[in-house]
Amino acid sequence: MLLNLSLQVWDGCATYYGLSRGGVQEGNPLLRSCMEYWGVEVTVVGAKSAACVFLVYLHEVAYLSVS
Repeated sequence: MLLNLSLQVWDGCATYYGLSRGGVQEGNPLLRSCMEYWGVEVTVVGAKSAACVFLVYLHEVAYLSVS
């Protein structure tokens, strides 16, 4: 889980760096439209934060038994 969280942070930094340097547009159409509305910084931080919260949630519920 820590590796996956680290990769989320790295991907967010790399995406921000690439887009701020005039790189190719974001490939995800949902994120691209959010970037047009809220800007690159807010969208990247929001999307990566949501992904990290979801990863922690999945890690916590992985031990629950399904009946």
